[in-house]
Amino acid sequence: MKLSIKVMHAFQGVAIRAAALGLSIAGCFLFSATALAQPGASILPIAASAPNAPDVAHPSPEAVAARIRELDAQKGEPGNRALPTIVMRRTGDGKQCTFTALDDMYVNFHNDEFGCDDNIYNTFEVVGAHEGMEIDIEGSPNCDGREVYARYIVSFGPGNGPIANIPPTSVAAASGIPAGQILNDGSGKRAFIANGFRSTGESLPNAVSCVRIKRLIPNGPYRYKNKESGLCLRSDVSRPYPATCTGPADFSFYELNDFVGSIISADSVTSPTQFRYLRIDTLPDVVILSTSYLGTGTYRYDTTTSWLKTILGKCATPSTIDNHVNVHDCQYDQGTRMQWTREALPVR
Repeated sequence: MKLSIKVMHAFQGVAIRAAALGLSIAGCFLFSATALAQPGASILPIAASAPNAPDVAHPSPEAVAARIRELDAQKGEPGNRALPTIVMRRTGDGKQCTFTALDDMYVNFHNDEFGCDDNIYNTFEVVGAHEGMEIDIEGSPNCDGREVYARYIVSFGPGNGPIANIPPTSVAAASGIPAGQILNDGSGKRAFIANGFRSTGESLPNAVSCVRIKRLIPNGPYRYKNKESGLCLRSDVSRPYPATCTGPADFSFYELNDFVGSIISADSVTSPTQFRYLRIDTLPDVVILSTSYLGTGTYRYDTTTSWLKTILGKCATPSTIDNHVNVHDCQYDQGTRMQWTREALPVR
């Protein structure tokens, strides 16, 4: 049977706690290669040459595994937050399954290759839990809230976290508990805030069919320095362009721990409903920052090529004549002009 992993990127993005990031913010938290080579060349609409779009909302198990490996390879680098690992366990005989979670990812135990059996687990454990992350444990295989569930927000309390382990805890610890109430983990230590429950006549222990993870702490802050010009991409304008890195402008971005690796401006990181995504504007084919999410048109940083690129293979290269960044097919290699160095910045 196929592994059933779903990654559903909400248009509102990923909420995080300002404290978890260490932030101090009041109140929060077909064009030819010849044509491309010409400075300022216009670029035809992306749809003219775009390949079939991959399924960003429901990526294949292989694609998800590749994304997790990519993030795991960056463990220990400045600005990186390791992904949490979830351990589901049946206490009677110790039977368990383990999986690593991407942001807004759910694992369907009803049809799963992790060895996560359906309807048997009564405890969960989190290795490397993120402050503010949400954990939904449900009886519905698609985590759609139609059956019994218990939901949690990780909250370690003052002086703890932002990343820590949570020992085995009953999957039903939030059942019957009003949303907003502080909860302890299985060892009796504060670890959660209750985030809702539903009772349908069946008990959640031994009825778990799905676990969904949301609101992981993003990686960063980073700046992106163009390898040819040495200029840094601005994050404080609607049409970002490279400028002197030491100037008064802002050059700070975060990367979400989601399937895409979405880049957002640092000034929007504490406002999940107003995340400003680095993405394509198809008319006139330039890079913009927008609160409108576009899965296949949102930029990520490719550590292998040093490109800012989309899943569809659209790269970002600074214009030689105007203050904007052009969108073009990555196959038209522009050398160092389309390469960016990702540099970690201190958290402000």
